[in-house]
Amino acid sequence: MLEILSSANGKVVSKWVKSRRGRHSGVAVPASFGNTRSTEERTFRALAFEVNARVAIAEQDLDRAQDCLAKALQSMEGFEVPLAHWRVHATAAELHRRLGSRNLADDHRELSRATIMKLANSLPVEEPLCRTFLSAPAIRKVIGDKEARTQTV
Repeated sequence: MLEILSSANGKVVSKWVKSRRGRHSGVAVPASFGNTRSTEERTFRALAFEVNARVAIAEQDLDRAQDCLAKALQSMEGFEVPLAHWRVHATAAELHRRLGSRNLADDHRELSRATIMKLANSLPVEEPLCRTFLSAPAIRKVIGDKEARTQTV
């Protein structure tokens, strides 16, 4: 269930961010995402902050994005939350790339990639879900098309 909600939230937010690109809304995120920050469930809390960070990046409010990502990282600290971990670090990599901090961007991308591969390797190679997961656009953006194809063959 958590995987379905995480995936659904990611798709909805991605579409929302793309629809808002180039327009400053003055609103951090749709209300349904903002409310998840109050939960004790660490995956949802981290993902809520990550969503806010992506919106801030789209609105070019990089200070707010950094703040949101710091909160996301803090909410994951000491917990094993791989579904949030890969997304938070992928977004952090994108933010640091935009800020010109190549080493930090590379470090976050590698943390994201390692978590993605850990999740993928937890599934049998012949499992269709593994191929679907690795072929998702957000995953390919982190691990690269070549590695995604290698892992799915």
